[in-house]
Amino acid sequence: MRFASLFIICACLFLAACGGQPAAPTQAPIPEETAVIDLNATPSMLDIIAQTITVPPPGVLSYVATSGTPEGPPQPFELNLVQLEVRPAGGSERTIITINGDGTALRDGQLIQMDSAALEALRGLIEQINFFNIQGIFVGEGPTTQGNRYYLTVTGSAGSRMITAEDQNTPSELLAIITLIQSIGEGEPVE
Repeated sequence: MRFASLFIICACLFLAACGGQPAAPTQAPIPEETAVIDLNATPSMLDIIAQTITVPPPGVLSYVATSGTPEGPPQPFELNLVQLEVRPAGGSERTIITINGDGTALRDGQLIQMDSAALEALRGLIEQINFFNIQGIFVGEGPTTQGNRYYLTVTGSAGSRMITAEDQNTPSELLAIITLIQSIGEGEPVE
């Protein structure tokens, strides 16, 4: 009998829980009024960036503004490493010239002769054009179809920087450095 009573009580509770009447549908919250943004009137982030950063046209050398940096006596520039990789257009071969700060130089892995005057001239050109503050676009769109593409890396007391350039878009100041490195790279191999 207890089992039957317990069964009846559970059945009643179950039926009471189901409720017998359908639940009223809940109302979706009414959104508050939202502001409409006119995208034509608001400058985009790209417009804001374009107004604050001036990018020179391809082949024009300009410099990063350095105002606000602490001024002090100029520090002598120490040259640790210069590497130039030259890739001719449409070819798979490449030439790599590496010049160390101690005056040793390699062309495609072979030790070449280099005099101290050439090293000093190279250091002077890099310092003269303020290499680490150069900005600009020195390559055209797409792959190089004429001339050479250059990958110039300079490491020294001011940091390390790589610039990519090609014949058609290289300013004369940068081309002078590339030409000097190539002339060093044409030196006689050391036996």
